[in-house]
Amino acid sequence: MLALGAALFVSSLPTIAQLAARHEFGQLKLAYRKTVLRVLLGLSPMLAVAWYLAAWLLAKFAPAFTAALWPFRILMLGTFFMFMNQLSSAFIMALGKFRIIMAWP
Repeated sequence: MLALGAALFVSSLPTIAQLAARHEFGQLKLAYRKTVLRVLLGLSPMLAVAWYLAAWLLAKFAPAFTAALWPFRILMLGTFFMFMNQLSSAFIMALGKFRIIMAWP
């Protein structure tokens, strides 16, 4: 899922960069909000199903890790935040704000 998300976000860079170059920041903000909503609405059902099927998934595909059910579920919750990081990075790169990505907190 993360690889597909990364490919989609990177492929949207030219469109986002064009909006930024034309100083259409209202459209850019709207596009960001819509994308966040789509990620939330698209990813939530998949994660909910994976949450309930986690024991079966581990038993089927990684039997050595069946004892790690709860850590696996907690890591699944982090998937949303990983998607948000990819999305935000794509928008930051399209805006040409590379120093923000490299800045230390």
